[in-house]
Amino acid sequence: MPPGADPEQLVQASIFEEVDALLEKGERFATMHDVRRAGKIDALRRKRFAEWVKAREAQMKKLLIAHAAIVSGELQRGAITALLWIRPAPTDMRVFTSTHDARSWLRERIAADRARP
Repeated sequence: MPPGADPEQLVQASIFEEVDALLEKGERFATMHDVRRAGKIDALRRKRFAEWVKAREAQMKKLLIAHAAIVSGELQRGAITALLWIRPAPTDMRVFTSTHDARSWLRERIAADRARP
């Protein structure tokens, strides 16, 4: 979510398009999603996200190394937990409140992925 952006104007499809482009490349990758400024993650967005993941689950299991979500607090953490009840993550996923911690964890996951035979 860009600084100063209105959460109501967030175009969820743009996130989908970016990950779809990565999936089309066919190379392994990791993602970090910062939702701290997104405000409340409503039921409609959770449902759209769950449906989008379901349609790409096989590709994500093959190519997505790990996903880190960065939240502002427990309300957003709870929304992501609810989303994961609807559609479990197709990869290793963790929720953080610190960008630094999220990046460090992703770097570890990428290094471990590269080291595997």
